[in-house]
Amino acid sequence: MWTIYNFVDTTSYRNASEIMDISHLLIKEGKLSTYHAKGNMMKIKYVTPSIALLLFTSIAGQANASVFGNPYMGVSLAWDHMGGKSYGSLKNFMGNTVTFTDGRHLSSNRVNGYFFVGTSYDLPSFPLFISPEFQIGQGSVKSQLRGTNVNDLDMGQGVNRYAQRSLEPKLSRELNTSFVLRVGSKIMESGRLYGLVGIDVSHFKYIYTFEEADTAAQEIISAPRFTKKKWKTAPTFGIGIEKDVAKVRVGLEGRIALYGPIKTFRARVVGGDTESVSTKIKPYVSSLMLRLSYALN
Repeated sequence: MWTIYNFVDTTSYRNASEIMDISHLLIKEGKLSTYHAKGNMMKIKYVTPSIALLLFTSIAGQANASVFGNPYMGVSLAWDHMGGKSYGSLKNFMGNTVTFTDGRHLSSNRVNGYFFVGTSYDLPSFPLFISPEFQIGQGSVKSQLRGTNVNDLDMGQGVNRYAQRSLEPKLSRELNTSFVLRVGSKIMESGRLYGLVGIDVSHFKYIYTFEEADTAAQEIISAPRFTKKKWKTAPTFGIGIEKDVAKVRVGLEGRIALYGPIKTFRARVVGGDTESVSTKIKPYVSSLMLRLSYALN
């Protein structure tokens, strides 16, 4: 049978280190009993249930503080700019290349709203903070390149009456999410300056024209549009500044996401002849955000 000779009231000790110090002292002085098994010289040391319970509670409380940090949530109003370069060409029935765009620039702007949630950790050994943050929003931006008509010198009706081929590419971003890590330092009394790095995940839709040609009649008979939808990831970088105002935090942040290329290829065979069109577009999106957040603890 286990026997407890002395019960120690530990409710007045406030943290794990104090409890451990007291328990070791009591064991050393013999006030905290050990168990003696009949015929066995082994001594098993143990602490009372009250000490174990308080130790567990203290450790759990410290873990919660370290895991959850200082959570917050908020909204932002952003001026989003989408840019990049577009490439597109057609290989006609004669095997010759018709170039529509060769690095032509995209440009489009729009105001969007975002929701974000995150937490912040102050580093005790340094005057720095670390803040992981998730953001989501529609992030809608659209850009269309017009005036991509080019003469096809292998198709036409008479001298200098060539058929015009067109691509008319249109790119739009339809949904945006990001996960970033903000690292910065306090400035003045209630301000913070930081840089950020992370990953952006966005959904794009790319639309382009691939015309159907009648080689016998030497003319374009239709201009169907094709669509490619794709999720793209991108590294994102930025800087920001924020300040506490009453119970909220107001900030200004700039960031940029650099996406990889979106490529397409489509071929058509008519009467044993083949035409194909290939495109590549490499976008980026830069954002200037006005942020408003609220602490959750």
